[in-house]
Amino acid sequence: LEVNPSDMSAGLNLGYLLLSLSETQRAENVFKTVDHICHECTSARTGLAIALLRNGEEETGREILEELIKKDAHHLVAKYELALFYLHKNSKSDYAKALLHDIVEQNTQKSDFHEVIKRAKIILEQTTPTKTLG
Repeated sequence: LEVNPSDMSAGLNLGYLLLSLSETQRAENVFKTVDHICHECTSARTGLAIALLRNGEEETGREILEELIKKDAHHLVAKYELALFYLHKNSKSDYAKALLHDIVEQNTQKSDFHEVIKRAKIILEQTTPTKTLG
């Protein structure tokens, strides 16, 4: 698949499609192109961070996600991806859970975030130990 490099919307769609197909290196290249064209817009930065993490460039991917969260404390996808990163690495699990709690507590009417919130709830349920009577 090829996209007109000046068409940011098509580039973003292609990048996320490639991520969903596990074509992470190609997705990274697409997101880098779009990121350059749109002067580091949020959508391109988010996709680039996800691709970088999946390609093993963890430090750079993590830094981008943290930068996005600093710019927008309500960036649910950046929080979700950063929480997954820390849970996967078995580090900063308290911070990861705090990010997931923030996501769950977001009261957003945007339907595209409902799936992220639902996934965050499931992960929290799976990572929080259940208390037993005893």
